[in-house]
Amino acid sequence: MSEFHLPENAEASVIGCILLCPDTKRKAAGLISAADFKSDFYRALFESAMELESPDSTVFREAVRKRGFTLPDGFFRELGDIAISRANLGLYCQLLREASQRRRLSALASDILADVTEERDPAEVAAAAASRLSEISRSAVDADIADPADACNAFLDHRERVEAGAGAVPTGICALDQILGGGMLRSGLYILAARPGVGKTTLALQVSDEIAKNSGTVLFVSLEMSVEQLQGKRVARLTGIPSDSVLLGPAESIDYRKVAAAVSELGEIPVYISRRPSATVAQIRRMAMSVEGLTCVVVDYLGRIAPSDRRASRYEAVTAISADLKSLAAELGVPVLALCQLNRENTGRNDKRPQLSDLRDSGAIEQDADCVLMLHREDYYEMQESPLKPWEGVELEIIVRKNRHGRIGSCKAGFFPAAGRIIERGKSE
Repeated sequence: MSEFHLPENAEASVIGCILLCPDTKRKAAGLISAADFKSDFYRALFESAMELESPDSTVFREAVRKRGFTLPDGFFRELGDIAISRANLGLYCQLLREASQRRRLSALASDILADVTEERDPAEVAAAAASRLSEISRSAVDADIADPADACNAFLDHRERVEAGAGAVPTGICALDQILGGGMLRSGLYILAARPGVGKTTLALQVSDEIAKNSGTVLFVSLEMSVEQLQGKRVARLTGIPSDSVLLGPAESIDYRKVAAAVSELGEIPVYISRRPSATVAQIRRMAMSVEGLTCVVVDYLGRIAPSDRRASRYEAVTAISADLKSLAAELGVPVLALCQLNRENTGRNDKRPQLSDLRDSGAIEQDADCVLMLHREDYYEMQESPLKPWEGVELEIIVRKNRHGRIGSCKAGFFPAAGRIIERGKSE
């Protein structure tokens, strides 16, 4: 008998969650039913798991056997090896339910075509089709609505995560986290906006590393810089060596001991960087789902995300992308930090500190975002006679212009452009 391998799909992931974390059964029961499973085998697994209070391997095997199936050798070992996160149970169930609805709609379409071909009474065909379509639609709505008890349980679950220290994802910049109420809210869309060259990517990389070191895995979707360029910026920050020297400088300009130590340190920090030069939100979603233990998604930057509809205007495309990023954060249950460019409107003002109205391309970005962060540097608008030395810094202001879940305000930090390092006021490195 060939060795069994459990496929990594939504059906397997749901079964894995229920068996490995039995307390997720109640949530699963409210989102899906046995009829949603395409595979008879997985349907038997689901029914067996749901009927047993606390199934061990022996009892579970027997329950499955009574339904006409035998668990293959290696089933539980394979189940423990695939990437399963209880935090993603809702997403697994949604994917399974959507696949089930597509099958039912496809079957309905085939039956309608067969009835029409057989020249059955059109009114009868339409009435039967409408009834079945209503049933399919109703099953989708029922699963998407939280009743009062579900809503209360969702809030209490959230409070438990907060009290366990997992309610928000800290950025690592204490003053900013205080304004945000502890960090970025899981399932929130956060916009980081500034003019080109002010320091968006530098701050996003530093926040990504801090999150990865202290909270969990980060997916960094770079649509502007290559993996090598991003790693060079990260190495520069850790070593203090200017990033241009790290990437292109002669050997005598680099302390390889420092570089080796930095590379070794970065190798232990779970930041996954995309290699795609272009991506839609759907492709970002697929990448995110492949990352185990995902805690945050960073996208650099929103304006480079490819629209799903190539025929849409720029305004329509950005509006749709903004809404899709908002949905992505909610689906994954992690904060999505999307970088965004500002228009040039502030350059003609006396006070050049950016405003929400300076967001480029679509007002939907402001509407969809849970929080909008903006960066400002006074030196950016001044003529510089020579580039700053690695040890020379400028003042960077991080402004919270919108915060749906807390207060607004600003904090200041020292920004060292040559090395790509940001140091919070009151801290030293």
